Amino acid sequence: LREERKGGKKIGTTGRGIGPAYEDKVARMGIRLSEFIHRETFEKRVREILPEKNLYIEKPLVLNETELKKVMKAAEFSKGRLLVGFNRRFSVHFKKAKEVFAGRSTPLVILYRVNMPSLEGGHWSYKQEEGGRLIGEACHFTDALNFLTGSKPSRVKASGVPLGGAITNEENFTITVEYEDGSVGTILYTALGNFKAPKEYIELYADGKIMLIDNFKGGKIISSEKTENISLWHQNKGYTEELEAFVAAIKE
Repeated sequence: LREERKGGKKIGTTGRGIGPAYEDKVARMGIRLSEFIHRETFEKRVREILPEKNLYIEKPLVLNETELKKVMKAAEFSKGRLLVGFNRRFSVHFKKAKEVFAGRSTPLVILYRVNMPSLEGGHWSYKQEEGGRLIGEACHFTDALNFLTGSKPSRVKASGVPLGGAITNEENFTITVEYEDGSVGTILYTALGNFKAPKEYIELYADGKIMLIDNFKGGKIISSEKTENISLWHQNKGYTEELEAFVAAIKE
């Protein structure tokens, strides 16, 4: 992108070889590992290089509306692409769900259960600068609801198990999102179980059809006439498909 803006003064790199890597190093247009540690430093670097780069960033992109406005303002002046790592929308099962419920005549009802037992206190998912589990982790699942319904949220309700006693972290809660098209999705996130049960289990209901997704490996589509097995040999959460889509978007 910098080469394009230089016009006749460009150095002549093809943009595909080692030239861009050296140029980035000299101009310090990348993000160093040490800059990932401190969120304020990381956010500053993102705003600085956003006009110059295509960025893939793991969720959450921001933690509040103020941070979001800063990123959106920087994005206004960028020719690059920005992708936040909400990979589940690229998974085989979610793409199938969009096909199964395309053109539905009823709202969609979704139950998204997440079984994520407690981990050691120093785990990144508990760090408030990363949003904790309530923001930093649950944003994966609210994005999933948005993708599956294809509608805009109209109201959000949430409740959680209070802190105290054996409950030391905000990791047991429900979030219900109501949508403009009448659809409703509920996320049940709990750390009170164990790892013997799959982490994620999703149920979708509409038009007399039911779709069950078992941890992005097992799956069924149930109608009044038949039950279709849509299980996979291996778990697919859409990581590869997400990166492929990002590269394709950059090339457009």
